[in-house]
Amino acid sequence: MYENLEFQRKKEDVENSTQIIESKIKKFIQLTDYEKTILEKGVFTITVLNRIENAQKEAVEQMQSFGYYNNEIVNKEWVANDYFTKDDFERIIQNLNIIIKSFFVYHDTPKVPNANFHYTVLNDIEKILYDIFLVLDYMEENFLECGNFDCGEM
Repeated sequence: MYENLEFQRKKEDVENSTQIIESKIKKFIQLTDYEKTILEKGVFTITVLNRIENAQKEAVEQMQSFGYYNNEIVNKEWVANDYFTKDDFERIIQNLNIIIKSFFVYHDTPKVPNANFHYTVLNDIEKILYDIFLVLDYMEENFLECGNFDCGEM
């Protein structure tokens, strides 16, 4: 899941997306796959929102399977014609806070951002989730095999 998280957006990605919106979307012109990829990096789309929502849900499920307790998070499946509001954004941020409070992240992982509509906030959200998945994968790779073991045995 975490391989798909995008946290290296730049200002030029937003500018490129804006250009696609002006030249294609507002004129109801079909986008190529390449243009869709560019658009995804620069604006909130259903794909971006569902990727974040699904990553949060998957992280919680994996943490719970490892015995970590956390409060329930609230997720939404985004579909065409849904409206993304500041309340939705604040819910996503609250979900991140819940996840982090019951687990941990690297010292250089970004802090949970405030809910404001800026590409750097999206970078931080997806980087936090990425780092959580890295830690979870590292933990899983280092679980001992089933069976008895003696002190000092690996």
